[in-house]
Amino acid sequence: MVMAVIAIAFFASCEKQGSDRFKGNYSFKTSGTLTIVRDAEYVNDTTYRFRDGAIDTVVTERSEPMTIALASESGQMDVTVVNAKEDRLVVTMNVLGGDMLVYYAAADGNELALDPAGRHLSVHIPGVDGMDEELGIRPVSTEVKVDGRGERYDDIMLLELSYSGDFWANDRLYHIIDSDIVCRAKLNK
Repeated sequence: MVMAVIAIAFFASCEKQGSDRFKGNYSFKTSGTLTIVRDAEYVNDTTYRFRDGAIDTVVTERSEPMTIALASESGQMDVTVVNAKEDRLVVTMNVLGGDMLVYYAAADGNELALDPAGRHLSVHIPGVDGMDEELGIRPVSTEVKVDGRGERYDDIMLLELSYSGDFWANDRLYHIIDSDIVCRAKLNK
């Protein structure tokens, strides 16, 4: 019985921790949603009323939150150890037909934490997207701040990403107030 407990403790302690746990080449898919609000304070959302023959300006409040789906992204992801002593990694994501994304990260035991970084993002906002006579509706482009945390389970890594920032569309300012984005990556063997 004692030998069995010692063997279990030994094999449990052999599980990879830190940066070595995450390194490898993965196939990934990312999908999720953003919750945004239109800021009425800045442009084109002022309402007017007449009071005693004069115009009285009334600034409306922010719009109701709107949830929009992001286009799914898939491709190859490489996680490389850049400093084993400090458990520092670099995560490169090659989006199929799209951008190359680079994030720096830190491993803390079984968890991976992405350092905040910027990325270019295109979103479709119903009723707000710009119109292009030849192409039809075109997405709104913006820069967002990305951070996130993840864990690895056997040969699967799950990253919960968070996007934040503001962007302009059709002379209106929008704020990202929440995001629900998940990246599932499977280790390529």
